[in-house]
Amino acid sequence: RRAAGLAAAGARVTVVDPAPRAPEPGVAHRNEPFDPSHLDGAFLVVAATDRPEVNAAVARAARDRGVLLNQAAPGEGDDEGGDFAVMAAV
Repeated sequence: RRAAGLAAAGARVTVVDPAPRAPEPGVAHRNEPFDPSHLDGAFLVVAATDRPEVNAAVARAARDRGVLLNQAAPGEGDDEGGDFAVMAAV
């Protein structure tokens, strides 16, 4: 839902997920595990996996690159949280 909303607002969105996904308008999909290089050139990132170790890796890579971070779920051993929150849409 976040990806579609960001794309609808004009953002260039890429979802990195090793699991196949249904196509979403305006959303690119990389069918592979997360790699820190995925954040090269990014302005913001959303860490929203069900795997705390992946969320923590995304958070570390974002901080290393100065990329704004939204953590939908906490990362393993990561007590810092994200840089901004996104409110739920009802």
